[in-house]
Amino acid sequence: MNAVADPPRRLKRWRWLLALAVVVLIVLLARSWWLPPMGRFLDISEPPSKVDAVMVLGGGVNTRPFVAAALVKTGRAQRVLLATIKPPYGAANDFGVPEHELSKKVLLARGVSAGQIVQLAGECNSTEDEAKALGRFLDSEPGLRVAVVTSNFHTRRTRLLLARVLGERMQQITFVAAPTDGFDAETWWQDEEGVVTYSTEYLKLLQAMLP
Repeated sequence: MNAVADPPRRLKRWRWLLALAVVVLIVLLARSWWLPPMGRFLDISEPPSKVDAVMVLGGGVNTRPFVAAALVKTGRAQRVLLATIKPPYGAANDFGVPEHELSKKVLLARGVSAGQIVQLAGECNSTEDEAKALGRFLDSEPGLRVAVVTSNFHTRRTRLLLARVLGERMQQITFVAAPTDGFDAETWWQDEEGVVTYSTEYLKLLQAMLP
């Protein structure tokens, strides 16, 4: 009996393996269809509009302060708000300078005057901390319109976190995307750093959505 029953069982197993292989092949071939929308989903930025100030979030000193400087130089903002970024593990970065100081150097080098740079009070170790720092600043200057500059893939989670802190004041906030080097929403899965960045961002977004 066993000798008779074994072949159909093995055949059924091979059929499942073949079906799984076909599904994997379809997913791989269709990745250019579903992976770019996954990348674009994370980006809720808008074209730059005229605001009172632009806030540079930490974590992208190679791009974000440059975008902020461009907004000031083109007359779309009058001031730049810098969060005070807490060095990881109590140490400065590889340059030996706190990140917000590096951002300030970039802004000054790009033509933003020292009087146009505002250092927000309170050390920040996360986007949520930065949201609270912005909230405190808005308490002192109600009605201020602010463009928040962060990486394109980071804008959706940033909006979620800021909304929890700012509430109705989110009407005063817009989001401007800074580019990433080597990959974007259309090609992120083709670059190792892009895969890590976008995958990690989705995990962080899911975590931020939890109560």
